[in-house]
Amino acid sequence: MAKQETVEIRVARQEDGASILSMLHDLAAWEVSPNPPQLSQSALETDVFVDNPKLHILIATNSYGENIGFLSYYQNYSSWEGATGLHIGDLWVSPGWRRHGVATKLLNRVTDANRLHRIDVFVVKDNNARFFYERLGFEEQTQWTIYRLHPIPGSVGCFLQETQVPVRNPALIRERLFHPFVLLAGVLVQ
Repeated sequence: MAKQETVEIRVARQEDGASILSMLHDLAAWEVSPNPPQLSQSALETDVFVDNPKLHILIATNSYGENIGFLSYYQNYSSWEGATGLHIGDLWVSPGWRRHGVATKLLNRVTDANRLHRIDVFVVKDNNARFFYERLGFEEQTQWTIYRLHPIPGSVGCFLQETQVPVRNPALIRERLFHPFVLLAGVLVQ
């Protein structure tokens, strides 16, 4: 990329569908994801390219009109803060265009339009993009751990199933061990 090359950020259009899916698959390959992305052209049609989209996608294009990156985001809500916020789903810049400000331009487009909203992004722990986000002012939320419930294959949704899972929170373990009615003669009583 020449330094004077212009990068434009715009809202994704229907004709970007194949390019978005291709870049999303590139992202999954780069992250060495064990599962391929499930976003499809039909999901783009019903969830993105509509009047009230569930998912917003911005596209970065070079001066030749080639799509060189994208950012997806959606609105969330914090009952704790009593306000809406945004969650950045994916941010991808083609390798030849990295370190030229493309990702920052994509993020600026989102932050400029949403200055009063909290913006969250989940980053794979061993992804160096963490440092990129930190340079821009994002703060790691070390007190949070992400949990996810997946639908059961062949079913119509997610079902809760109680299992015996060891307590991993050291504070809870200490609380259980040192509670006066829990430890009797070295035997743990529940």
